[in-house]
Amino acid sequence: MDTKNKKDLLEHLINMEINNLLDIKNTVDINMVCQLLTDIEGATDVIFIASRASVVLADYSAYIFNKIGVRSVGYDVSDTMGLDSIRNADRSTLIIAFAFPRYPKSTMVTARYLKNKGFKVVGITEGKHSPLTGFCDYCFDIKCDAYSFTDSYAPVILLINYIVALYGHMHADTAERQLKEFNEVAKQFSFYF
Repeated sequence: MDTKNKKDLLEHLINMEINNLLDIKNTVDINMVCQLLTDIEGATDVIFIASRASVVLADYSAYIFNKIGVRSVGYDVSDTMGLDSIRNADRSTLIIAFAFPRYPKSTMVTARYLKNKGFKVVGITEGKHSPLTGFCDYCFDIKCDAYSFTDSYAPVILLINYIVALYGHMHADTAERQLKEFNEVAKQFSFYF
């Protein structure tokens, strides 16, 4: 591939991501975001589930929610190990499931199992025709067009960051205290340069 084709491909990928981000700007359901914030406030914990490539979304979400004081954990549900821990959680735990094409079956099976056990399950997926929608109380429909064999998670990360920012504003004292504690511990470990 010559330099011009490499630059063209980069421009194509950038434009695709911009379109994804503009789509979420125009289609995110603010009432659903408010419902999710209420559900997070009412939950004892938040568990993020995903499998295959979407596991990075569950890991990031748990990390950023914990950072502002929401007790969270992310699980890879590609096998039954994650389910072994989740099924013993308090029923007031909120489950947030990520599933994107080609929709790993393990995520659907886990979401269905947890929904049937009485957990509230919220989906973050692409398309109203996603099989995840049938196993959730409600779902965010996020456009994630990607190039060939790659995945696009920029709009999903944007949604998570938006929810965390709103929650942080709603609970500014707790979020600020949590961030301060994190920074103090990080200093003790010489975590940053």
